[in-house]
Amino acid sequence: MKIGGTFDVVSKTNVKAIAVDEEAVVYTRAFDLSKGSFFGIWVLCGSTGTPNVKIELELAPTKPTEAQEGVAATSLFAIKESDVIFDAINDKVAHVDTVSPVPMTWGRYKITGLSGNPADTTVTLKMFQQDDV
Repeated sequence: MKIGGTFDVVSKTNVKAIAVDEEAVVYTRAFDLSKGSFFGIWVLCGSTGTPNVKIELELAPTKPTEAQEGVAATSLFAIKESDVIFDAINDKVAHVDTVSPVPMTWGRYKITGLSGNPADTTVTLKMFQQDDV
């Protein structure tokens, strides 16, 4: 039997619509990956213009401290080699994809505003996690 569910991926301050101002780099709050074997992501961008963002999954072997949330933490988090979830989302329609993390217990998303990304861009993410029992 398979069990699973969807949860909101949020900013460091627990906001669901994550602001990505122009070419900023934003990190989501970390989430536990230890209770799943199969993962997926749902993404929706919003803006008064045309959003342009890249989304990558960062992984860590241990839970980050509060000081490591929302900031670059390269001594803890790493991006799986050659694995960008979305190279460029430049529309305001929902996107979905499979996420294939290496066996790590914690993850978070790194969202990068690309050239021409409007200052009012927001990114809403939902993560699906499923396991066999």
